[in-house]
Amino acid sequence: MEDDLDQTEHDEDMGAFEEDSGELRNDKDQPHSSAGPPEPHNHLPTSAPDWFAKICLDPDVLELCIRNTGDIRNDQEDNSTRAFRKAGYRQFVLARHGHLGKGNRRVCPSCVVLKIRGRYPSVTGVYMGFREH
Repeated sequence: MEDDLDQTEHDEDMGAFEEDSGELRNDKDQPHSSAGPPEPHNHLPTSAPDWFAKICLDPDVLELCIRNTGDIRNDQEDNSTRAFRKAGYRQFVLARHGHLGKGNRRVCPSCVVLKIRGRYPSVTGVYMGFREH
C-alpha cells in the first residue's frame, strides 16, 4: 500500500494553465516542479501535471469530496457524473483561490472545464455552465 503512495501518474496530454489565456499549453519538455497546488491568490501561471489530475480528476478523491459535502449538508450520497464534475470544479477553485465564502464565485478556465467534462461527461451531452447570480 505504501508503495502506491510513492508512485506518481503523469497524464501525457496535460500541460500547464496559462492565467491570461485560459488555454492548456504543452510543457512536456520543460522540467516539472514537484510542488503542490499554488498558494491561494497566486496569479502566476499554474503547472497542471503535478496536482490537477490528482485532486480534480481522481475518482477516489472526488468521491471523498462528495461524501464530505453530503455529510455537511446532510444530503444523500450522489455518485453521478454530474456530482463528480461539480466536485472537480470545486477542487480546482479551492486549490487555486482558497475558500471563497458565500456569494464569492470564480469561473474555472475553459481548459479545466473541458478536462473535467471529458473525464466525467454528461449522459445527455447538456451542461449547465457558469451562471451569474
